[in-house]
Amino acid sequence: MSNGSKALIKYSVGNGIMCIRKTYTPPRCHGQGTAIKLARENSWFIKPVCNYSVYYFSKHPENRDVLALSTKI
Repeated sequence: MSNGSKALIKYSVGNGIMCIRKTYTPPRCHGQGTAIKLARENSWFIKPVCNYSVYYFSKHPENRDVLALSTKI
């Protein structure tokens, strides 16, 4: 992260869909959309699986355009 903190995104990609399985960021860095930036850079769609990624999309409808079509939030 730009402030020297470390973050973790555990994911897999298949058929252009990034399946987010686990995330961790320090509390002061929550909500920066790091996985979304990564998905956009690679033209992937996102399937949120872990609780935080599902929560993020429920609070940030402006980023739902990257969700895989089968995803329900």
